[in-house]
Amino acid sequence: MTEVIKVIVKPKSSKSEIAFSEEKGCYVAYVKAPPEKGKANAELVKLIRSKLKKRAVIIKGKASKEKLVEIE
Repeated sequence: MTEVIKVIVKPKSSKSEIAFSEEKGCYVAYVKAPPEKGKANAELVKLIRSKLKKRAVIIKGKASKEKLVEIE
């Protein structure tokens, strides 16, 4: 079963974590990697896999801070 979630990415953070924000109505992910050459995207996918224990693929927003991520 797959699900699509909205994630707002905060690159160049001091920590790597992901949490649901009731205020924003979506997930917010803090990643240490800078937003260049796909580094922040790669860290986001790795973070979702490790924290949510699910496979993740960015399906929209690879060049944006707001992304749609398919998880299963």
